[in-house]
Amino acid sequence: MSIKESIRRILREETLLKTNIKDMISKHGFYITSKMLGGVDIMNSILNIKGSQEEMIFIVKAIMEHDVEVLGNVCNYQIVPTMYSFKLYVEIPKYYPNHSDDYYPNKQKTFEARDYISDLIKKFGNEKVRGYNIYVQVGNC
Repeated sequence: MSIKESIRRILREETLLKTNIKDMISKHGFYITSKMLGGVDIMNSILNIKGSQEEMIFIVKAIMEHDVEVLGNVCNYQIVPTMYSFKLYVEIPKYYPNHSDDYYPNKQKTFEARDYISDLIKKFGNEKVRGYNIYVQVGNC
């Protein structure tokens, strides 16, 4: 086997591995995938994420669909691309439904949700997700 053929085979295997890991993340989320691979650092080194807008949106979408379960109910979320990054709009249920949205415990839950989601993005995004804004509000769910 020539050197060129060896290099092509290695590149195909690396591409297949990255594709398989991205599929696992899409189906199971970052937490479960990182546990299967032995940690977040190993997973991120295999994926070699550079921080493009598409990669950032992929990371946040997987986190919102699979890894935010601990937070409780997320009524809805929307990722809106901006020039170089994105904005994330999240709706959560009212903690105290008989009170207004700006009632302190309801407002506190929005801050907790924002911080929790931001921590997940930092942890699983390997500091490649940057320049984003998260807006959490109380929804009607």
